[in-house]
Formats: sequence, C-alpha cells, structure tokens
Amino acid sequence: MQKSALAIICLAVAASLASPSSALADSVSSPNKVAALKVALQTLRKPTLAPMGFAVFCAEHPAQCAASESPSLVALDTDAFALISRVNRSVNAAIRLRPDTGKGPLKDVWSLEPRTGDCEDFVLTKRSRLIAAGFPASALLVAVAQTRAGEGHAVLVVRTDSGDLVLDNRSPLVGTWFNTDLTLVKIQSPDNPLRWLAL
Repeated sequence: MQKSALAIICLAVAASLASPSSALADSVSSPNKVAALKVALQTLRKPTLAPMGFAVFCAEHPAQCAASESPSLVALDTDAFALISRVNRSVNAAIRLRPDTGKGPLKDVWSLEPRTGDCEDFVLTKRSRLIAAGFPASALLVAVAQTRAGEGHAVLVVRTDSGDLVLDNRSPLVGTWFNTDLTLVKIQSPDNPLRWLAL
C-alpha cells in the first residue's frame, strides 16, 4: 500500500513538472513541487538498517560518517550545479566498474577512491569530493535503489534548495529521480548519516 501510494505521488508530480527552459532547468523541478513530494515521502519513510558494507566503511572511516550539526541544503546556482556535474563526470571516468567478487556477509566492500569498484564506491568517492569542496555532508545522502530490471544499485542524492539531484555512475548527466529508472529502497537520514530510512 505504501509503495502504491508513493508511485501515485511520483506520477502526479512528474506529470506536473514545468517545461525546462535551460540546462539547469532540465535537471531541477520547481521548489513547490519538490517540497510537496518531500512531505509525502517523509510520511512513508521508516527507520531501517544501514547496508552492511556501509556500516563497515563507517567503522573504518568515522570522519566520513560524522553527523552534521543540522540538516542543510545546497544553494543551487550555476556554479554549484557545474561543480556537482564535474564531480559526477570525473569520478565516473576515474573508477573502472568492477563488481565485488567476495563471498559471505562482508562480500560487498564499500571503498573510497579505488581504481576499480562498483556503484557504492562511486557514491562514496563523489560524496567525499563534494564535502572537500565545501558542500554540507547532511545534503549528500547515499541512497540504495532498484533499477527497472530489478538490480540493486546505489547513487548519491544531493539535496538542494531547488530539489534533490541524483548522481549515478551509469550516466554523466545529473538529474532528478524522475529522469532515472530507479525506485528508491532506502536512503540516509539528513539528520545522521548512520541512520537510514526505508520505504
């Protein structure tokens, strides 16, 4: 029932998006529509466990998982969008995609700045680089999703004052959830990166 309600909300918001008038507008929907969707999503989210690979990563890199003083949004101007896009493209080019091949409960290893890695490694590296560039950690959320083909996937969500943007290792373009084939499964809480919320 919850997922059905979310699907209806997403379809309604997607159908009502204004026509884009610039490259920036192509990726960002109006704040009012995004705010309405956020309220709906918050009512459907519930606490859940963090992915095991992420929990291990945080134990090894506590500074990368420290809670911010308060949740923040990125002020999305032309420079900020250009930086987000540049980081997305540069990390996508720097890491050669290679799935984890280990076995057992710890087979999914989450790494920072590897030469080769899977989707989580792209996400952590993008998040780290944006934090180093001055973006608030509470606006950079790791999200676990499912592709249209039913495959598990991770992306970075950048929370901005013009809506949430998705950085995906499968694409050089930065866009919204409506421009992806992803269904959100769980996401970090902006209050605390160690706390996760699920649909």
